[in-house]
Amino acid sequence: MKILVTGLIASGKTRFSQILARLSGLPLFSNDEIAKKIKTDVKVQRKLMRMFRIEDPHGIDDAIRSAISDTGIRRKLNAILHPLIKREDKRILKEHEDCIIDSPIPRSLGILGLFDLIVLVTAPEPVVAERLKGKKFSADAAAALLEAQKVEFAGLKADHTVLNDGATDLEKAASDIVFSY
Repeated sequence: MKILVTGLIASGKTRFSQILARLSGLPLFSNDEIAKKIKTDVKVQRKLMRMFRIEDPHGIDDAIRSAISDTGIRRKLNAILHPLIKREDKRILKEHEDCIIDSPIPRSLGILGLFDLIVLVTAPEPVVAERLKGKKFSADAAAALLEAQKVEFAGLKADHTVLNDGATDLEKAASDIVFSY
């Protein structure tokens, strides 16, 4: 079974995916980790350094965080990273009959139709905003990113929705999913 776990940034999808993977025994692949690996590629680093007008590749993540509220920059960044993430997701899905992919951007990547099961992890916006502060996003950057990502989930038909508000028992929610299939 191919499972997609998706949701807004800082909704808790990675934590939930890890619990689901542990309980199901399925391998877990994270689009965040894939993106990190892609950003270590020298050609990608050069493109990003040119785009952000920086000279040190170690400054790429800080440049992304500070510029993410700019729609034009976000589009350019997505044009560089998204095709590479999509290619890796398709490779993973081809190689693994059963797996979990944790992705905040499945619609943008065009991968929604490749899964047997879709789990949407949600959290109240104040909770998400607080979590983003811990990830070093400014309030403006966090608001812009959340607004941009909402398009990903408009009309999404999820098989399961998990509310991660800090009070929900994520172990039980994951267990319920695992044992229903």
